[in-house]
Amino acid sequence: MLKKSTYIMLSLLLCIPLIFIIYFSLAIDTEKPTQSSLLGLTVTSRDGFKFTYTEQEDLSVYLSVISNSKKTENPVRDLSAVNPTVVTHTEKDAESNYNYYMSLDTEACYFSDTKGSYYQIDSRDAALLAARPEFSYLYENYTVPTLTVSSPGGNYSLGAKEGAEWKFKRAGEFADGFVTETEDPGTIAFKKDDSLSLSFSTLPTKCTLTVYNGAITLHSAEWASFEDGDDISSKLLSSLNNKISYTADTPLTCEISAEWVDSGSSNCYGTASYTANLLFDVPVSCETVDARLSPGEFTFLKLYNLNDDQTVTLVSDDPAFTLPESRVHKIDDMTFVFLPIDLSSAAGTYNVRVVAGDEETSFKITVNSKNFPSATIGQIHGMAGYDSSKNEFTSLISRLTAQSVNEHLWNDAKVSGSDNKYKFVAPIADAAVGSPAFGTKITEDPNLLSSTPYIQTGILLEAAEGTDVHATASGNVIYVGELSYSGKMVVIDHGFGMLSVYENLSEISVNTGDSVEMNSVIGKTGKTGYIFNAGTRFSLCLEGVFINPATNYNYGISY
Repeated sequence: MLKKSTYIMLSLLLCIPLIFIIYFSLAIDTEKPTQSSLLGLTVTSRDGFKFTYTEQEDLSVYLSVISNSKKTENPVRDLSAVNPTVVTHTEKDAESNYNYYMSLDTEACYFSDTKGSYYQIDSRDAALLAARPEFSYLYENYTVPTLTVSSPGGNYSLGAKEGAEWKFKRAGEFADGFVTETEDPGTIAFKKDDSLSLSFSTLPTKCTLTVYNGAITLHSAEWASFEDGDDISSKLLSSLNNKISYTADTPLTCEISAEWVDSGSSNCYGTASYTANLLFDVPVSCETVDARLSPGEFTFLKLYNLNDDQTVTLVSDDPAFTLPESRVHKIDDMTFVFLPIDLSSAAGTYNVRVVAGDEETSFKITVNSKNFPSATIGQIHGMAGYDSSKNEFTSLISRLTAQSVNEHLWNDAKVSGSDNKYKFVAPIADAAVGSPAFGTKITEDPNLLSSTPYIQTGILLEAAEGTDVHATASGNVIYVGELSYSGKMVVIDHGFGMLSVYENLSEISVNTGDSVEMNSVIGKTGKTGYIFNAGTRFSLCLEGVFINPATNYNYGISY
């Protein structure tokens, strides 16, 4: 019979294989893919280039990297600020992403697994990876150079056009380079006497520049480093401005061809071409259609050479002369803003500055003297509290003006045979115009609680109750409702900030959102608001300023 000590010794010997099994099972990283499970991989370099591999020769390289790597807690360099290359392993039922942190120092290359653990790549595997195209970014000048065109408006980076040829030196030998995809930088605007400059990420050996206006060659120049030194911008662009004498904004096309020659000691060479869209930007100017106006009328300020990205602000040098917020409108090839003259404007000649981005011009406008009548309303309407209702009405019109579409909706008002004249219709044909007249200053009104002075901003069209009221021009119905001051009312948006307002209706036959044509019936006359005789109070508002509606249907609008 064996001794007890012998049993203990045999037990320990039997445990040794189990200990080795446990050790090796823990030592093996079960997350690492195996040769049989890896179906393909996609490599996304830190600069956005993608490479997809399914051939066993390529897969084996990455499997070898993982198999030979060693887990580490302390990489020899800081990897937190490094933009990694992402290697996506596609397996039968899943995908796994590995982040690679490569370097030309093969002793400092790492990858991290999906758990965030770091592994140091074997130096021999790191050398193989560094010679692969997906890690070309480790070398200088591995992509075709980019070209930057600079103007006072900023710097614009251009990528090479398709067809560029490029070689760069990798691991002592030349390899095919890459063309980086760049976003379209847009149009490069410059003014007379503005300087443009060119800079390449790698200076070429030779460069040719040609500027076209359509199919016409406007300017061409050549530069060579061995003849002209490094002053490439001066050689190619210094005489461009002398050849430009356009009086309107003119689009130009700039074609640049560059060549990098292999000098024997070069680490890159090739050819590339670039295209820059230029705009010779003539400063904005303006012209008033009618520079002499009366309060309650309006004119057009035509704008020339206004760029698409420029907004316009009108600034009066005299605080007594107020101007509405300006919105830029277009009809065919005409760009303009409306300039309505408020009823409260005093007579005089005013200087108005037109501010468009960093550009500025000015014009003068004369406001004629016009004596509107004054009136005291003595007839008691039987209701009170109109001050607050009038304020509600004014606020409503301001809000609706801001919603006006920037479109020309009154095309059906065009006068037959004319190029640019439009004439609205009266909402009620042959209606008598009641008092107080448009522009009348109401200084005392017992119907108002506080008798606040106000100005009559519309005209009173008197007609028997139940008479049809028509749309003065085509547009969209943007308001149907009722106020104590206005009674039942309809507001039509004609576009470009022009609204027509129909108050005191007994019936309304349209709904908000309806499109109406000139002369279509929108309701019937009544006596539902602040009015003494049956009819409708008709107003026309332009960019928030009330104008004389009779001008539009008696004389028309000419652009």
